[in-house]
Amino acid sequence: MKEKKNKKPSETKEMKKSESAQKRKAKSFKKVFIICLCAVVGLGAIIFVSLVFSDAYSIIHPEKVSAKRFPDDSEIGLYYEAATVKFESGDETVLWFIPAQDIKTAESKKSDITVIFSHDVGDNKTVTKIDDGILYAKQLADAGINVATFDYSGSGFATGSGYTYGTREANELKQIISYVKEKYGSKYIVLQGWGFGASAAILAGAGNDDVTAVISDAAYTDADKYFNEDGGLKKWSSMPDWTHGLTKFFISVLSEEDMFSAKPINAVSEKNGQAWFFIGEDKDNVFSSDLCPVSYPEQRQEMVFTAEMREILYAENETQIWISQKSYHAQAYRTDEKNYVEKVLKFIDKVCR
Repeated sequence: MKEKKNKKPSETKEMKKSESAQKRKAKSFKKVFIICLCAVVGLGAIIFVSLVFSDAYSIIHPEKVSAKRFPDDSEIGLYYEAATVKFESGDETVLWFIPAQDIKTAESKKSDITVIFSHDVGDNKTVTKIDDGILYAKQLADAGINVATFDYSGSGFATGSGYTYGTREANELKQIISYVKEKYGSKYIVLQGWGFGASAAILAGAGNDDVTAVISDAAYTDADKYFNEDGGLKKWSSMPDWTHGLTKFFISVLSEEDMFSAKPINAVSEKNGQAWFFIGEDKDNVFSSDLCPVSYPEQRQEMVFTAEMREILYAENETQIWISQKSYHAQAYRTDEKNYVEKVLKFIDKVCR
């Protein structure tokens, strides 16, 4: 048998050093791996939060769309006045006042009725989303009705930034109402809004002694329910559904107003004496559920309100409802212009003359 050779002390020492070095190397690698993993996770979290933050910012800061035509353009030929109005926030807007006039001569006519337009998100005082708001204003002016239209702050040519989907806009609209009443002395003021601008019109008009009537085309009834229960955030957000809780948090942080608190349905039900004309579209793809008082695509006009709401609306207020067939969100004027104008003029004539 071969005898085992005893290792020299120096060899044993070298082996221990090697083992120790390997252990230190393993520990060092593990430490570096954990640090790198944490860095990757942290970077991923930062990127994720940044994406959600950017998404929330884009929702309440839609791209400004400025007016590309004016009432006195050759194809329109209207006389109008422009005035700078400063909101309480310090932001400024330019209001166009288009008096009732002979559209052939642009000669003004005296009128004690003024319709104030309230534009939708991503739009401006020319109300381009309905097709041609200036042409619509011309039709009203030709019928003996003044028209006032303006940009909400953060929209069109107005200063400021952002859009709160009806909350801040309602407050600004109230200021415009006061301005128009004081400067032009209109006996009857009618608000007409589209989409989110319609909701702002309801909020600004309900209980306002200076407002005779509100024409609401495709409004929502409850902002919180729309954005959180009815898929509103899903429509406006570019992020997955499971991120929307964080999106809502960032919206609340970024917005100067609580945009989820607006409840036009409550304002309508307070029986404040204004006349109401609710216009809806049977193919509304924005407010298409029962949250919208005039957008029941399946049940149509006869079921447009619950029995309770119909009782409230008709009890003390002059209320009319019209559902435009084969029309999408706030597109009734585009798809059925003649009928649209006739119904609006008939309503205004009934409540203002």
